[in-house]
Amino acid sequence: MDAINSVHGYSGVYSYEIIIVDDGSTDQYTIELLEELSKNYIVEHQANKGPATARNTGCKIANGKYLLFLDSDNKIDPKYIDVGITSLESDINIGVVYASPYFFGENISSRKFIAKPFNINKMLVSNYIDTCAVVRKEVWSSVGGFDESPEMFTLEDWDFWLRIYEKGWKFMFIDKQLFYYRLRNGSLMDKSHKTNTGNKAIAHIYKRHALLVAKQHQRLYESLDYKIGSKLLRPYRFIKRIVKQYAINS
Repeated sequence: MDAINSVHGYSGVYSYEIIIVDDGSTDQYTIELLEELSKNYIVEHQANKGPATARNTGCKIANGKYLLFLDSDNKIDPKYIDVGITSLESDINIGVVYASPYFFGENISSRKFIAKPFNINKMLVSNYIDTCAVVRKEVWSSVGGFDESPEMFTLEDWDFWLRIYEKGWKFMFIDKQLFYYRLRNGSLMDKSHKTNTGNKAIAHIYKRHALLVAKQHQRLYESLDYKIGSKLLRPYRFIKRIVKQYAINS
């Protein structure tokens, strides 16, 4: 209920609807709570298919122009709604508005992500945009929503942002703590760090976005080559030559 109550704290000028997607709950308390909530909210039930499918289900039902994704154990600062929508209204080319989180919960000392201004090279190293962002519904539709395939499980938000970038949409970072991210022992984020799945995730993302990775590498290579301007100092060209030679000799 914390998530829902945090939205109800909003008192701005925009109207909103709350759509709750039940991703195959089996806990009796949760089932009874959802039944009670269905009296006042839109509640959609689906078999347990993961967060990507759940979010797509909610987006398909949504009537508004803008979407704000909120996991059930997180909360928003009500100001996030006004800040997000006002930012999107200021520039039709902005597709995503995101902010910094305030971390709370039982595992507060665990490793955390740091939100920062959008930079595609940094985004190709790791994802630092949480799903709790304000997004145009048009943007969600333009990329076909979140990828629901099993191999993208836990990577669906990272892949989503990269596909949005590939479509030419802009991102706006609000350097304020506008949502609350609950840290829990045993969460997907916690398990990912403990099992060191980072390299596998990067490899999978690079395979999915190979063309984007190649383009960014070439741009970086050309930029450094131009700035150095010396035939003797061209590190990326040197590295590529060494790698190529290694491949021939292997």
